[in-house]
Amino acid sequence: MANVIKDGWLTKQGGRVKSWKRRFFRLTSAPGLVYYESAHAGRPKGSVALTAFTTVAEADELGAKLKRQFVFTVQSTPETRSYVIFAESGEERRQWVEAIRRVVADEAARFPEGRPGQGPLYGGPSDASLDVGASPGTSPSATAAAMAEGGSSGDEVDKARGSLADLELHAEADNNLLQRRSTIAADVRAHNGKAAEHSSLDGSTILGKGSVQDCLDRLDALMPQLAEALNSDQLDTRLDAAVATRKLLSIESRPPIEECVAAGLVPVLCRFLAEHETPALQFEAAWALTNVASGSAQHTRHLVDQDVVPLLRDLLDSPQADVREQAVWGLGNIAGDSCAMRDVVLASGAFQGLLEALGQQLEAGGGGVERQSFLRNLTWTLSNMIRGKSPPPDFALVCEALPMLRRLIMLDDVEVLTDACWALSYLSDGTAERIQAVVDAAVVPRMVELLGHEQSQIHTPALRVVGNVVTGSSAQVAVVLRSGVLERLAHLLDGPNPSLKREACWTVSNVTADGAEHCQHVLDSGIITKLIDVLRGGSVHERQEAAWAVSNLFETGSEAQAQAVVDMGAIAPMCDLLFERVSAAVQTSILDGLLRAAAHTGDVIGHVLDADCTDKLEELEDNAEEAGLREKAKQLLTLLEDMPPK
Repeated sequence: MANVIKDGWLTKQGGRVKSWKRRFFRLTSAPGLVYYESAHAGRPKGSVALTAFTTVAEADELGAKLKRQFVFTVQSTPETRSYVIFAESGEERRQWVEAIRRVVADEAARFPEGRPGQGPLYGGPSDASLDVGASPGTSPSATAAAMAEGGSSGDEVDKARGSLADLELHAEADNNLLQRRSTIAADVRAHNGKAAEHSSLDGSTILGKGSVQDCLDRLDALMPQLAEALNSDQLDTRLDAAVATRKLLSIESRPPIEECVAAGLVPVLCRFLAEHETPALQFEAAWALTNVASGSAQHTRHLVDQDVVPLLRDLLDSPQADVREQAVWGLGNIAGDSCAMRDVVLASGAFQGLLEALGQQLEAGGGGVERQSFLRNLTWTLSNMIRGKSPPPDFALVCEALPMLRRLIMLDDVEVLTDACWALSYLSDGTAERIQAVVDAAVVPRMVELLGHEQSQIHTPALRVVGNVVTGSSAQVAVVLRSGVLERLAHLLDGPNPSLKREACWTVSNVTADGAEHCQHVLDSGIITKLIDVLRGGSVHERQEAAWAVSNLFETGSEAQAQAVVDMGAIAPMCDLLFERVSAAVQTSILDGLLRAAAHTGDVIGHVLDADCTDKLEELEDNAEEAGLREKAKQLLTLLEDMPPK
């Protein structure tokens, strides 16, 4: 942390808006001259970088022109703005000038050519053609209208910002592991009428009577025994060894997957999958291989190289329910490894087999633990076969799941609902054609309904589907609005989940990006007041998503709609967000929104001035890396220059 060398009150003049502001300054060893609204403020209003090129000087002649005493100037580099500051007394000025000079001298001694990668700070555009000003007698709102006409990017509001990767959101589906191990605890599952009932072997011939965890201490001796037993001519010996292998691979902590692979057990277990006359052996082998597939990408690749995928695909037709379920689980783990492995599974024809199995389960009806477990695994595996964007799966193939998913989302089981919603979120993520396929499947009203489900784990994937749809056409947005989504989103904004708040704001931002008709729906619903509440008091991540929603309304809404939002107090918290650590894209969106709002109503510039953000705008004009952001800051400062200083 930088040491504070000197601090105290000074008064500085704005660079473009020539008003005087009293600020609390801190000179640090960072090095830098940072200023705050008060001595106790946690967030700075701005800063002056101190480099090897910085000059600081007393400026009595300039002070006389400005009718101020004890003036001095600080200029970071010859290319940047000169900050004009005055102290309370001549002695105070002398102390500040000497302290700053010492810091600059130390910086020059350490980095005579500037800090690596720092260089002189950019001083802002100097091309006169970039100047945008109001002609005499032109009102700020009229100037803003001219700027908004050509000063914005000229592109329509970018709804493709809806990409969740751009929002830096982490899909909660990743928390619901894409690969899952079937552990020892699962050994207590009921086996009525299942393959495991055909054998009473428990692997103890090789593992012994102690705990399976204890076997980890003697793996070097166990592995050759297992390899020999798995290759035995005796069925019981092979089956007992398969059970032992499965139990080892089902250990909760540090299962010996690598050791089993190195011992050559995988090819033998794969051969067992084809022994249709011995379903118990198929079941144990499938379970063991499922857990191998829960390991590293190399372990999954090793399985695929042994042609395990078509063998598991064939087991989807087994007459034994537990064999079918274990095959589904194994395919789900392989598909969840990567897009490449997913495509291997899809190419095998397993996707069609999975849909057939789902249909059979739903047609069979009835309850019971066994049916529910199989249905959950089927839905989870279906979701894994559909997910992934690098590259995405063949949509012509995976969209065949839409009728089945429509049936699944009507069930009550929370796990089935969650995974089915995630599958729909993957299908709806992309082009308008993909979105339309999801809309045509008539799942949108149910997705909106599920936003109010009592189990919060369903909210995120359901909201993701809704959010994806509103990135589409106006007609597709209208389908979502007719389903009553704004009321549901308002409840999420009142809730405790920060990720859901962000995604709810993101969803509204894509509605307000769609024009005045849909902006009116947002205003009529009352959700805009909740967005402004988030702008005022949410986390930085939540506030920036709310700012997108408000900025988009200013961009696409009518003059009356913009005025209504200004009257609700949106301008000050939007300006306040400029001081936070947000991306240049967010800052650009805020300035775009402010310029558009100013084009609608002259009230905006007064609100911006009241928000005391001119320091930040000048900093952006001088130092922002993006030329577009510098230009927008310059445009807004030009409007502020026409306002009387305070």
